[in-house]
Amino acid sequence: MPLQLKIKGGIIQDALYFLKDDTFYRAEFQKDIKQSIPRPSGEAFEHKRPDITDFLLASPQPVFGIEKIDYTDDGIFVHLVGHNGEKLKYPTKGFPFPEAAQANNIFKRLLVGQVRYLAKNPLALLPLLSRRGLAHWLNIISSAAEITLGPYYLQDKYYNRATKEIRKLVYNFMRAIVQEDTAQSFAKTIATVFEYDNAYLLRIQDLMNETTKEAILKNPRKEFERLFGILKERDERLSMRTKFSSGIKLLSLALWIPKFRRGFYNAIKEMTLENIQMDDGDRYQVLRWINYNFLGKTFEERVKEFQEIHKGNIPTALVLQS
Repeated sequence: MPLQLKIKGGIIQDALYFLKDDTFYRAEFQKDIKQSIPRPSGEAFEHKRPDITDFLLASPQPVFGIEKIDYTDDGIFVHLVGHNGEKLKYPTKGFPFPEAAQANNIFKRLLVGQVRYLAKNPLALLPLLSRRGLAHWLNIISSAAEITLGPYYLQDKYYNRATKEIRKLVYNFMRAIVQEDTAQSFAKTIATVFEYDNAYLLRIQDLMNETTKEAILKNPRKEFERLFGILKERDERLSMRTKFSSGIKLLSLALWIPKFRRGFYNAIKEMTLENIQMDDGDRYQVLRWINYNFLGKTFEERVKEFQEIHKGNIPTALVLQS
């Protein structure tokens, strides 16, 4: 039986008392107990995983130990070590921790859904042909990103080399069509999506290894179709093909519009393609990736190369599962 008011010297003070054996005792709390926002029991949820990390671990996740993390002007680098003590030769770029990855998944599904809808319904593109209509759509997309990804936006210097270049590319493309702040916001959104999704980013980088600025500028539609053909050869999953196909179709349609075409060509001319292409560290990381034949090599070929680099003493990962 709690009593929350105490009269002392005519002043009512907040307090908490409990009744025991007809006597009121004042409740004392330990000062070292940390307060937290209460949450329902996991048993209340369909998946019984109210925690984001537990939810993402519904499928097994191999993880290495973290030796150290470097925060540099060229991005965040995570140095990993196997549980047998063997270090990975190159650090991974970026730090897609669970909460950011889940927020990114939510926003990415919205963005991909919009792109696929527009690609399948050309008439829906008509409002986007005007500067005002496009700006309105971009602002809606950026607003949705602000709600989901906003807490996880990085300081500009901590985006990795490739996502910085993608951000510059998108900004230079959009600033020729819409206002400065709209172009900046949308470019940051796209860069953040790739920053927290290295599966998408590494595929883009893999394809950029196969092209040049000159080839893109000479005939962008033809070059994108050629790159899409490479993607289909290296990734047999229909879902990934559909996502990339929709994006390429939209860009190809946009290039028929003079203002979009001018913005695109200016953006490509100002782009440093090498910053999006893979470096030695990226090539090393994809030796362990499945579901895509990075570098035009099968998973078996890449694993063999990984083994040769480590002379048979392969860094071992622990498999986490909720």
